[in-house]
Amino acid sequence: KDELFDLSASTERGFKASREQRKRVQDIVKKLAELNPTGEPASSYYEGNNNSGPALDDATADLAGKWTLTYTDAPDIISLDSGGLGPIPSAAKLGRIGQECSPPYIKNVIEWTKPEFVKSLSLPFSGSDEDRILQKVVCEASATPADPTVVDLKLVGLDIVGDRGADNEDDSADGDNDDNILRRIQAGPAGLIGSTPLELRGFLTAPFGKFTVKYLDEELRIIETYQGYLAINRRQTPGEEWF
Repeated sequence: KDELFDLSASTERGFKASREQRKRVQDIVKKLAELNPTGEPASSYYEGNNNSGPALDDATADLAGKWTLTYTDAPDIISLDSGGLGPIPSAAKLGRIGQECSPPYIKNVIEWTKPEFVKSLSLPFSGSDEDRILQKVVCEASATPADPTVVDLKLVGLDIVGDRGADNEDDSADGDNDDNILRRIQAGPAGLIGSTPLELRGFLTAPFGKFTVKYLDEELRIIETYQGYLAINRRQTPGEEWF
């Protein structure tokens, strides 16, 4: 596990991994899968179980919770850090990537922050340097005791949340409504979205693939997508969650 975490850090979540490093990660994952201590990692997503804990009378780890991505070789994730189109820099910088597992839902969370070139410009209506926007792809998940390591996903919606950081004042505080609206506009995209988070449901329901849990303990989760790509996640420490 320690080597896996080291490789995750040195390859920048796998985004900069060489062929040899990817092969080493695959070898470690194969060994860990043989030692998987959790027989039914997807039990929280069994039909009829809407709790956030294990469905079985089992003291082993549970899939439910908040996780941060530490490594992946999935092209659709790696491409998020493209940095822009040719000479045109991106208007947002990729931050952390995570997943919120709260049965019956799984939300894939992507953090977008302000790029360095935007910070240096001091543009009006762009908010503070600590502003961020969280994009959450919402899926409904399900599993069965017959196949306790496989989770099926169905796309059901999208959430967009703005976060202005702990040091920014709450725009919902008492005061003239016009002043509040002006402050939200001056706060930039995070301020506008933060005051009215978007929760889109019902516009689209479609299959969203599946994944297999290769390894799960209280700290580490390794999954393999149906296309064969790996995603390695670390459970967020209570009190230090970033979403």
